[in-house]
Amino acid sequence: MKSLRRMALCLVLIFAMILPLAACQKKGKQTATIDKNTVYKEEVLNIQFPAGYNVYNCYFTADKAFYYGYIYNETEGSSNSVWGSVNYDGTAMVTNKIDSQSAWIERMDVAEDGSVYLVYQESIEDYSDPENYVYETNYYLKRYDASGAEKAALNIKDKYQADWARDIKVLNDGTVLLVTGDKFVLLDKDLKEIRSKAYETFDGSFYSTKDGSMVVSAWEEDGYKLFRFDLNKFERGEEITVPFSMANMGIREGGKKYDFVLTDSTQIYVYNIGDTEPRALLNYVNSDVIASGFNSIYIADDTTLYGFYNYYDESDSNSAIFAKYTKVAPEDVVDKKVLSLGCLWVDSDVKKRVIDFNKSNSEYRITIKDYSQYNTEEDWNAGTNKFNSDVASGQAPDIVVANDPSIIHNYISKGLFADLTDYIKNDSDINFDDIFPNLIKASSYNDKIYEVVPSFTISTVAGKKSVLGDRKSWTMEEFLQFKNSLQSGMSMFADATRENMLNNFLSVNVSDYMDFSKGKCYFDTPEFISLLGYLKEFPKAEEMYTDDYWENYDYESAESAYRENKVVLSPTAIYDLREIKYLIRGTFGEEVTFIGYPCKEGNGSSINPMSSYAISSKSPYKDVAWEFVKYYYSTEYQDKLSWGIPASMTQFDKNAKAATEKPYYYDENNEKFEYDDTYYINGQEVVIDPLSEAEIASIKEFVKSVDRISSYNSEIENIITEDAEPFFAGQKSAEEVAKVIQSRVNIYINERQ
Repeated sequence: MKSLRRMALCLVLIFAMILPLAACQKKGKQTATIDKNTVYKEEVLNIQFPAGYNVYNCYFTADKAFYYGYIYNETEGSSNSVWGSVNYDGTAMVTNKIDSQSAWIERMDVAEDGSVYLVYQESIEDYSDPENYVYETNYYLKRYDASGAEKAALNIKDKYQADWARDIKVLNDGTVLLVTGDKFVLLDKDLKEIRSKAYETFDGSFYSTKDGSMVVSAWEEDGYKLFRFDLNKFERGEEITVPFSMANMGIREGGKKYDFVLTDSTQIYVYNIGDTEPRALLNYVNSDVIASGFNSIYIADDTTLYGFYNYYDESDSNSAIFAKYTKVAPEDVVDKKVLSLGCLWVDSDVKKRVIDFNKSNSEYRITIKDYSQYNTEEDWNAGTNKFNSDVASGQAPDIVVANDPSIIHNYISKGLFADLTDYIKNDSDINFDDIFPNLIKASSYNDKIYEVVPSFTISTVAGKKSVLGDRKSWTMEEFLQFKNSLQSGMSMFADATRENMLNNFLSVNVSDYMDFSKGKCYFDTPEFISLLGYLKEFPKAEEMYTDDYWENYDYESAESAYRENKVVLSPTAIYDLREIKYLIRGTFGEEVTFIGYPCKEGNGSSINPMSSYAISSKSPYKDVAWEFVKYYYSTEYQDKLSWGIPASMTQFDKNAKAATEKPYYYDENNEKFEYDDTYYINGQEVVIDPLSEAEIASIKEFVKSVDRISSYNSEIENIITEDAEPFFAGQKSAEEVAKVIQSRVNIYINERQ
């Protein structure tokens, strides 16, 4: 009894010590780790293809890879589809070419005896008789032996009156399942039909499990499903219970060891029917693999797999990467301090940057947490909600990459993100004075900078200066006064719907109506009530875009409407000055002003960050996180930006220079030839002259004047759409529904404080 009492006392004391510790750990930020069981070593195979080969997919067997793609003949300006096989060590390469230059391989499968089955389309064009232009297509399924000799052929179009094949699969017994047109067809190895069955609709894919049985996927009303498939009856059988969501995963066959291989943006998983969850096999970032995903995967054994992917570097050259992956024993994985990077979808550029950082740093490592993995068929916003929840609870990743700026802005005032002001101003690798000052202002709160925005676009409204005068902005009252002054036959916007106008007005001028930092909203104001009245003039999308609308759409009239002053304003995105050149010289045909949407003060235009980078205030590794984040303001990164407005004003000037020059090309002798840019209005070709230096300077000054960031919140927009309907239907006044909207949005905002 004394021993039992002594043991009980010890347990009480142990729990007394553990509970406070557990409470402290729960309150503190959890430290990121990596799963050492998902680390593999990549060995790129020494496979050298002939010059001009572009491989875009392959099929793996135990000892070789079968590939297909095309070869481009630069001298002749022609291309041919190619296919073949090669051993993993690069030897015994077999290359085959389809003679027709208009053939395109769409699918490949390989039988256990090495026979290759190809599905390809061939187009036939004949211009010899201008009065009788001939265009025909043929669709083939062919079998070749391992050397490339054709052994059997089936003209799918002739036999089954089909111009496409949804699926082709070689089965264990050597027969071939073909899904084409409106039929399931089972063929022998000589491509003679064994049996077939027509179907009304089919949108799934077929998979062979490790025991050779057939499974078919399908999208049902309640989500993505798997079913057994009876090849004798060509009928779907019982549903296979999968106790997790596969909606955001890629699915492929698992070979002889697993039923399926699953992939998402960060990992490869394996799964057998009956398991409660998939098992993570290889993590791309943990294994320093730059792939955004694999075209093909082959699992050789428990520690070895092969993968193929296409990698496009900064020069956009296509590299076909065949690689072997060997599992690293967990005890051999080098221990480093781990930072987490969180995002709602991992961008390939971010992934590569993380891997470069990990390879070059001996003390720290970054791991990626892609929150889209939490999305399900029932809730496609589950990832976003989880991301917001982690940020709000102080469990934000060390580095946050946001495509929606509200993820950062809604929590800055709560102290959940680190102040980056001193980092940006004092880092010798960054020229602070070269960053657009309006971008710095938009990225700040109480004069402190909380995010890095490498590039952005601007949402605005453009119109002729000759029509709008010297206006550079307007209030809602001024906007409506101008609208009411228009002559008969003129309209403010072309083909606008209630939904897109509400979205534009709210997202660009979100600060006029909401302030998440203070937990306030302003939907019972005269401005919003006037906006509701204006929106009532527009039809809903389903009322506008009817079959009759599209059948009678006059493209020529729409093209010339702005030039003829039938339409005054054009919603515009500024991301490339060459496109603005078309707006000025083509769409309007004269000088424009970027007046923006009506707002309380300033210009009703907004910055749309293409991405935002922030650092958690709770991170124990802020300095290390900054070493990663600052890269996006570096000259090296800014020089690579080819789309959007760069944060660097110097880089903006470099990019703008192209808009002041005529387009050009170099001939085979490397001689430069300029030519005119053109635009078509009412079928007439219009020459688009380059922008002048003065126009570039004016556009740059406008860009510098925009200092608010746009934001879109589907839940708030849904509240407005729902509660404003009685006003649009004539059942309530705008003032009445504005009060309801104010109340509901106020509750919504405060629930998230």
